[in-house]
Amino acid sequence: NDVRSTAVEAAVSQASLRHGVNQVFLNLARRNQSLLHRQLMQLDGMERGTEDPVMLEDLFKLDHLTTRMRRHAESLIILSDQQPGRGWRNPVPIVDVLRAAVAEVEEYQRVEVLQPPPVKLIGAAGADVAHLMAELIENATLFSPPRTRVDLRTTTTPHGLAVEVEDRGLGLPREELDQLNARLAEKPEFDLAQSDRLGLFVVGRLAARHGIKVTL
Repeated sequence: NDVRSTAVEAAVSQASLRHGVNQVFLNLARRNQSLLHRQLMQLDGMERGTEDPVMLEDLFKLDHLTTRMRRHAESLIILSDQQPGRGWRNPVPIVDVLRAAVAEVEEYQRVEVLQPPPVKLIGAAGADVAHLMAELIENATLFSPPRTRVDLRTTTTPHGLAVEVEDRGLGLPREELDQLNARLAEKPEFDLAQSDRLGLFVVGRLAARHGIKVTL
């Protein structure tokens, strides 16, 4: 009985700690998200108000940097099992969703969106799918040789829409690939000890939320 009681207390304590960590993530991320949103609005106004090409180029670079920072803030919100709160009201063409994803990646110049079919995604899922795709595209750019291309191919299938992200990387050993795919097949619990796999956890959470199958 003493052992059982101790085990229950430990489990409750661990759950409480996990909840506390999630709340810290969520509070910090919400604050950052609000500030970054205001910064993006201010940058947009400055871009519209200048005609100096050099200044405009610098503002675009800062805008892109802020957009990437916003994605990282939203990743913390997703890991806390909450909605980032950004999205479209009306159905949005899948090409716009993919372009939005590419815009949130550091090496966006290397990515080419091959013309997808003329289908639309419901607005409520648009931001989440763009975020999911951005994580996968960034992974492709990080683990492939510089100056090589990353292609996004989209096709319709009997089961829905399939998007393929193709890079020129060396790939992973089969055993590791199987482990990652097994983790992506179900909603993963975030493990602080594996923070280097942050993008993988985010992809898994978003895929589970919208019934999307992700395979590496």
